[in-house]
Amino acid sequence: MSSDALPIFNAAMNLPNEARAELAAQLIASLDESFPPAARTGDWDEVLRERSAAMHRGDAQMVDGADAIAQLRAVVDRARRPT
Repeated sequence: MSSDALPIFNAAMNLPNEARAELAAQLIASLDESFPPAARTGDWDEVLRERSAAMHRGDAQMVDGADAIAQLRAVVDRARRPT
């Protein structure tokens, strides 16, 4: 997460659940056409089907589970660091 987005994220996390859900829906709706349509509409079952099909076709880049977890931890650590 960028240093510009982090304060916005932190402020959003203090909103009530309903307000956060509405904000999340509006942000997803604002994504441009480069994102898969299912990701923009919240149809995550379709996203999973698309990714599974890509994996079976050999179109997906596979990442070792331990490497993926390490990458995610690094992202979380960077997001938690004060700017």
